[in-house]
Amino acid sequence: MFDGEGYFEWLWQRSGLGPNYTKLVTLLYTTEYVPTLVDDENRRADGNALLDIYCQENGYDFPPVEEFDHSGCSVLEMMIAFATRINLELIGDPEGTYTGLWLYRMLDNLRISQYDDKHWDGKKAALKVWIWLHKKSPFLLFPISKKVIDPRKISEWERVNIYLSEIYL
Repeated sequence: MFDGEGYFEWLWQRSGLGPNYTKLVTLLYTTEYVPTLVDDENRRADGNALLDIYCQENGYDFPPVEEFDHSGCSVLEMMIAFATRINLELIGDPEGTYTGLWLYRMLDNLRISQYDDKHWDGKKAALKVWIWLHKKSPFLLFPISKKVIDPRKISEWERVNIYLSEIYL
């Protein structure tokens, strides 16, 4: 029988966030990621693919729909998958050594990394996530300084590439 709770724990482990982030991880897991740009559909697809990886690693043929509704993609899934892709494709680390650091950088850029369980403010954290999801400034996973184009109108993948080029080149 498929274990949805096990999947949540597996995601949390992959995130690299410690046990003092219960409330933030739960918020991100219970918030649906809905891309506003066509090019960001890939982020949702990568997030959804995590469930397939979990099922393969744990001996499930596939996630039974009747046991576990997974029609959408959570913000947590999207962020973990995005951090994994950045780590693999831009850094070249197939072991995932820096995946947790990339995820934390995203949380920090959204200004929600400070909301551990001890300093939890659910309303502020949820509002900042909402602002990001709806492409409202100033909260972005990877803010860029180039003013050539409105950063809210380019995909997350393009933005992270610009972000890295601004920092490291």
